[in-house]
Amino acid sequence: MKRATNSESKIAMVQAGFTLIELLVSISIIAVLMSLILPAIGSAREAARRTQCLNNVKNLSLALVNATETQKRFPAAAYWGGPDKNNPGPHHNWVVEILGHVDRQDLADRWNHDQLATWPANQKLAEIHLEVLACPSDVTTNGNGDLSYAVN
Repeated sequence: MKRATNSESKIAMVQAGFTLIELLVSISIIAVLMSLILPAIGSAREAARRTQCLNNVKNLSLALVNATETQKRFPAAAYWGGPDKNNPGPHHNWVVEILGHVDRQDLADRWNHDQLATWPANQKLAEIHLEVLACPSDVTTNGNGDLSYAVN
């Protein structure tokens, strides 16, 4: 049996590795696969945001129905009034009426119904971000008392 020389073993080691072309082809195949997967991931995320938005609408609808049952009327879209009857202002909206029905009774109890919505204590409460009131797909939300939904 013939023994391999040192130069022959070096050639055998070089032939066992990847060439630069093979490496570039592999990287390009991976890049193409990634470019195909990324839009699918974005679509899945948007579908999840849409589902969350629909769940929010369902929860708000149930809260409105429950508030209607307890108050024997639907909440108005907005209430105007305030301590100065000659100069009324925004008092509160339908959200304050259903806070107890979306598991935020603590906020409903702290709202001062005798003051305007711009009164400092009420203003701080109005700026609290509630996930159920903001659609995840709504790009106008900023985390500061957002409201993506309206009632009529």
